[in-house]
Amino acid sequence: MDLPAQRTKTGSVNIAGFSFPIEDEQTVEKLEQTVRSNWLVRQAYVNLLRSHMPRSTEAYRIYDIVSSKIFTYRALQNYYLTQDRQPYFKQDNRKAMVNYDIFQGCMLEAWSDKGVDSAALKNALRAVVMVISRKLRKSVGGPKRY
Repeated sequence: MDLPAQRTKTGSVNIAGFSFPIEDEQTVEKLEQTVRSNWLVRQAYVNLLRSHMPRSTEAYRIYDIVSSKIFTYRALQNYYLTQDRQPYFKQDNRKAMVNYDIFQGCMLEAWSDKGVDSAALKNALRAVVMVISRKLRKSVGGPKRY
């Protein structure tokens, strides 16, 4: 039995109480906990990811899905690809995407049949992190790169 995705009047998608795109970090954390503990929610999330994947699997397509249909950039502003890489906008509370099933296992499960492997996913998530870092730098008037 699957949990059905429900589209709201505003165009967002609702699955098991989660409204997509997710707009804040607390909800990202709650989704991760729920996906790890509830197989039905995990499958519904994987199906949502799968429904947004076009035939094309270029990194920019994955970037578009992750940063606008599943999460907003504000929800992801404290997440980085890996903790060992220094982000443009250093923060002590950063969290490594590689440690999250919602960014790794679920996305690979949803998109592996479209040709997305771990390297392609890593490149796409790196693009998400870079764009978010640029947006944050602009919003706080950080140093410009020439």
